Amino acid sequence: ASIANSVGDGHEGRRLVFRHEDTGEVLHDRPVFGSDTYQLQGEGERQTIIVWEDPESQKDWALSFQDPDGTAKIWEALSREDNVPDEKRLLPLPALASLSDLCR
Repeated sequence: ASIANSVGDGHEGRRLVFRHEDTGEVLHDRPVFGSDTYQLQGEGERQTIIVWEDPESQKDWALSFQDPDGTAKIWEALSREDNVPDEKRLLPLPALASLSDLCR
């Protein structure tokens, strides 16, 4: 079965939701935990697995993607820190214009 997933902001904060692509049935709906909870795994540029342990249920989870671009999209959403104003960040957010600052 194919699974669609998303990281979204709901009334209870950010949530990671997996839905069956055909039926829309919710297969997983949990809060997004701190970015240090999640790990990216894989070979070289083919890092296509995101793993974590849910700190509340203490269950291990893994998301496996066929395409590294799909992995990157979810990884970026999971790694995003909420409520951190740009001026409080130690490094600028990654963007073409900030590459020289990030390389120092």
